[in-house]
Amino acid sequence: MYIRHLPLCFLVLALALVLALALALALALALALVPALVPALVLALVLALVLALVLVLALPPSRRDNFQESLGKKGLLSLLSKTSPEAFHA
Repeated sequence: MYIRHLPLCFLVLALALVLALALALALALALALVPALVPALVLALVLALVLALVLVLALPPSRRDNFQESLGKKGLLSLLSKTSPEAFHA
């Protein structure tokens, strides 16, 4: 696998996205089935997003700067377009 060649910011964002999508799906199911679970799932969604922020802030300063620079100056979409497709294949 070539996961070590991917920037760390992609891994952190992927983790946050997967957690947020899973919790959003659980929230939608809870609205339909058990409305009493909605506050707990909203809290879990907020905690997942806070966890992603804590992961970014826990990075060493040099990697945190790289993360912020890759999202800020270049933009995430331009980074995705420049990532080689071979990096995603095992």
